[in-house]
Amino acid sequence: MTIHLPNVTLIGVDCVNLKRLQLAADISTEGVSFGAVKLLSSIPSDDPRVINIPRIRSIKAYSDFMIKDLIKYVDTPYALIFQYDGFILNHDAWDDQFLDYDYIGGPWAHLGSLEVGNGGFSLRSRRLIDWLATNWREIGVPIDPEDVFISHFARPRLEQNGMTFAPTSVASRFSKEGNERSVVWNGEFGFHGITYTDISRWLDNRPEYQKQLTYPLNDFVTLMKKYPIYDGTVHVFKFKKDDMKNYQHLSTRKKEYEARITKGGYHDYSKIQPGHTIVAKRSGVPFKTMPVPAFERTVTKIERFNSLPELRMVYPDLQVTPPWKEITRWKRKFVQFLGYRLYPKDVPYIVFWFK
Repeated sequence: MTIHLPNVTLIGVDCVNLKRLQLAADISTEGVSFGAVKLLSSIPSDDPRVINIPRIRSIKAYSDFMIKDLIKYVDTPYALIFQYDGFILNHDAWDDQFLDYDYIGGPWAHLGSLEVGNGGFSLRSRRLIDWLATNWREIGVPIDPEDVFISHFARPRLEQNGMTFAPTSVASRFSKEGNERSVVWNGEFGFHGITYTDISRWLDNRPEYQKQLTYPLNDFVTLMKKYPIYDGTVHVFKFKKDDMKNYQHLSTRKKEYEARITKGGYHDYSKIQPGHTIVAKRSGVPFKTMPVPAFERTVTKIERFNSLPELRMVYPDLQVTPPWKEITRWKRKFVQFLGYRLYPKDVPYIVFWFK
């Protein structure tokens, strides 16, 4: 049965490879009729859906375009943004409730309570698009990436102006973007992130797209595929560039514990319990730089401390992973020299033992 969405424009932008965007559009319009379908590109084409635009040369330029210029191409009350790696997979999952909101995108797990959401496959009202194009300067932060700009920085102002963001419960049915909680597409309306979201369930039923849409998944996603449904017992620990020695020692079991600030940045480790699984992944460090794939450990014991001095009194030689989010940016380069003297002291710390 065809779903009719005359008040929605399906719209995507790609100045690198138009064919991949056309494929995503073809799939997205299987069983769905839109008010308009527009593929914006600088690449010449006879496809009537293609609208010529100046070449977009970078990710930053893409974000600028989506905030400042998208309004010129949207005449319907809503726009469904799609990309070559984010499009409709299950039109039967469409719900008219999605149109109750001005913005809806696949939930994230890295911005605390602001989970909604991803922009690569997102539904936006024209009034939201128009407000952003007119008022983006008011936000006072860089636009790139544009979905973080909207969902994190601009959201308070948008809500003050009467616009609404879908709750996580609704956004979870709208789209799936692989994140620290789950990487597996489970029948949602759409998805985003073909290299970090596992859509093999869909591909198994659409073998004609196997060759075109099979992209290599990274080591973290490959590991997380074994946990298709988030149940609160699997937790991801990120390790940055300066944490690679620690990451390597944990991977080889040279180190059988992990000590961290209990609440840091958007992370709260207080809910982790013995028996839960910790998945360790590199953050901002490519595999070729540190060729140790993501790995997992089972928590056998947890010790909690009210402060750093209390922890140090019990374990003076225990290595504590730097709480980077809690250290002023300009001080971070001195951590290797000043160590614990730069860490927050009068806040809770936690030690996870794996053996």
